[in-house]
Amino acid sequence: MKLHFTFRPNASTTILHEPADILFNLASFCSSDGCSATEAISQLEVACQYLHPNDSFVFTYDALNDDIISSLDILQSERIAIYENLNTLLTRCISFCAGRKQEKVTWTPNQFGHAAFDGTPSLLVRWGIVELRVLDNFLHAPNQCFSALRSVSENLSDEQAMYFPNRAHWLSSEDFEFNLKALMTNAGFYAGNSFRHTKEALVEWAYHYLHGVSDGILFPVPGGYPFFFGTKQTIYNWTKARPNYLNFPTPESFYISLSEKSILLVTPFAEQIQSAFSENKTFQLYKDLAIPNFRIKTIKAPISTYPNRPGSSWLESFRQLTAQIDYAFKQERFDLFFAAAGCYGIPLCHYAFKTFGCMSIYYGNHINTLFGILQRCSDDFMKSSRIEENWVHSDLSKFANVDRIDDGRYI
Repeated sequence: MKLHFTFRPNASTTILHEPADILFNLASFCSSDGCSATEAISQLEVACQYLHPNDSFVFTYDALNDDIISSLDILQSERIAIYENLNTLLTRCISFCAGRKQEKVTWTPNQFGHAAFDGTPSLLVRWGIVELRVLDNFLHAPNQCFSALRSVSENLSDEQAMYFPNRAHWLSSEDFEFNLKALMTNAGFYAGNSFRHTKEALVEWAYHYLHGVSDGILFPVPGGYPFFFGTKQTIYNWTKARPNYLNFPTPESFYISLSEKSILLVTPFAEQIQSAFSENKTFQLYKDLAIPNFRIKTIKAPISTYPNRPGSSWLESFRQLTAQIDYAFKQERFDLFFAAAGCYGIPLCHYAFKTFGCMSIYYGNHINTLFGILQRCSDDFMKSSRIEENWVHSDLSKFANVDRIDDGRYI
């Protein structure tokens, strides 16, 4: 294991050597960035139990008005030695949190190169933070999760309450209702016509999502790891398997990997992408980046973020999509399957992988950008290289409240 420190010291800063100091700073991050002190202990315990020998922790310290940058590498061969007397160290960590709010920490695992979309049967996914928080609630306190689901479902007419800011921490594991609301307002899960149907939909969603992150190779999401620790431990207890990670390819490598491939893409921009492809615009997105020939078929993903309801429940919409995927594979064999479709994405990729043995990739909304869709969140993407007239602008503003998701990032 490698513990790497980067910090800007001031006169009172001392170099940190002790595991207690390392853990304290992780606890400080958890407490100030979305977790209670109690949860910080829980997250630390999970992290310490589960660390892979090749994992890398990266800690960053900022002391304002100082521009001296130093770094220190500590190499440790034995995880057990590092976390000896863990409970005592955790107590020390939490006791220091209140007065030490400047410290921040992010964690990224060792990454083993970039993914190559060569058509080899595999599942590659990038988790969503909102989805992970709900999944964690579902796995570790299902009855409390179902109770919160009933409460939220019975008050869907109160739009202000659906968007009301979390009182304590955004996506705290202690606020089951807020997390479920975020799954509905941000990711597209929607309630059924009865609580029984809503509960059935959540169980089905959680099953596919959990199996997706368990069976898949993961694309890391910096800043999202504290949300993954609990689910990661559940997967380990269940399968005794540790996840593997890959970087998503660069745009250049991404397009090269599509060469002569047959692609099936589920996206809310199905018509726009298919039309641009038919008009050859997809192959002329950039001035200085050649896009090789490939074939693509699209399936339209529903917009079901609150308050949009394209069917009777999320489960009905999911099953309609799987039926369309089945039909498409009956027509031809695809080399690559992509789904850029909110909380449908990983479940659909898991379904395509398990059903058809197809290389299935979920990397969120960024896939839409790579196929020529411009949104507020991608306005600066390769801007100097773009041939603007060949890009298509998002039309999602026509759907209710999409402009309220992350400050309108999808419009």
